[in-house]
Order: sequence, then C-alpha cells, then structure tokens
Amino acid sequence: MLAWIKMLRSQPLALQLRILRWFGVIMAVMTLIPVLCWQSPPTPAANTGVTLLGKVTGGPSEWKTDRSMVSFTIKYPLPGKRLYHTSGIYTFKSNYAASGIALHSPVYVTIDEGTERPVVREVFTPQGYVLHTPAIKAHTVAVSNQHGLMMAIVLVCLSLASFISSGVVWLRQRKPQTA
Repeated sequence: MLAWIKMLRSQPLALQLRILRWFGVIMAVMTLIPVLCWQSPPTPAANTGVTLLGKVTGGPSEWKTDRSMVSFTIKYPLPGKRLYHTSGIYTFKSNYAASGIALHSPVYVTIDEGTERPVVREVFTPQGYVLHTPAIKAHTVAVSNQHGLMMAIVLVCLSLASFISSGVVWLRQRKPQTA
C-alpha cells in the first residue's frame, strides 16, 4: 500500500488527480454489486412440497463467510420429467458430521414445485438427520446480506476517501496566485 502511495506521488499533479477520481468512481460503481446481490429468504409455496429421493454429488466445503457452515451439492429427479436437478445446499458442520453422509449417499429432498425452478425446502437423510430447513436457508441469506452490507460500506468509504484525497492533493498543490 505504501509503495502505491509513493508511486502515485511521483506522478504529475494532473495524473494524480485523474487516478484518484477514477479510483473513487470505480469504488462507487462497485458499491452497487453487493446491493444488487441482496437476497430475501424464499417463502415456501402453499402445499406444493414434494419429497424425492436424491443423492449427495459434492463433498462439503467450508463457507468462508460463516465458518460454522458447509456447503455441498445434491442431485434429485424432477417430478414427472427425466431430468435431474443439482442444487447447492448449506448446513451446519455439526449436522453434516452427525449425519455421516458421504459422496453418493441417499438423501430425501423436499422441493417446492409451484415456482418456475425447484426450490429446496428440506434435506434429510434416511436415518432422519435434518441437513437443511427453511430456518437454515434464512440464516444463510441473513449472513450473506450482512457480508454484502459490510462490503458496500467498505467500498463507499474507499470511494469517499479517494475523492477527499483528490481534493486535498489539489488544494496542496495549488499555487497561490500573485497579483
């Protein structure tokens, strides 16, 4: 970071100002990314849940936003079709470890059919271990939104700092006019 500041200071004034303004604009535009990715937890459709037999197709990987959770993928047949659908699922590490599931383990998947694409409502094992519920989905959405909000705040602060430093550089380098 210090090297970047030294490199910026070695540039002519007009270029310094242009770089700082462009950096501020880019950070301001990037603020829109977390805002556009804002999610709301899906509300289950009324009485359209169907339970299907699926299988685990991807092993657990730790979610970097909330380290108490893991994500894995499941595959299940769509009702009345010869197609399979793959979904990424989040669950707590303790639930995943307690269930003892591995790659290609069978799971029961409850989906909402009423939507244009299937929404996974619940995932549980044949032994009765619950891996995914609407409450877990709501938790993942809340954590994801909180992370996005923090990113937006950081980007806004970077943008403002860039515009302010552009103004400070301009004021410091401005030569007093002599009459």
